[in-house]
Amino acid sequence: MNREIKVYTEEDHLNGLPNETIELYEALKERVLGLVDNIEIRPRKKYVGFVAGTNFVDVHLQKSQLKLWINMPNGELDDPKNIARDVSGIGH
Repeated sequence: MNREIKVYTEEDHLNGLPNETIELYEALKERVLGLVDNIEIRPRKKYVGFVAGTNFVDVHLQKSQLKLWINMPNGELDDPKNIARDVSGIGH
């Protein structure tokens, strides 16, 4: 059985989103890409991955917000507003 492989793009994730959400994503993307030189953007079916050797940030674009999964050891994130949570034990 041959299965066609769908190649996703950033546009696939941005289509139909409000301008505010698109602007938020573009601002985040600019900051992430400015971290180091070798970052690659890999859009997948449910998220856009930012990769430097391995995925270090996954972004799920939603109508009114962005959900981020940051791949780093628990306890190393500077989170003064306490908005992050550890999801390593629930399949992420």
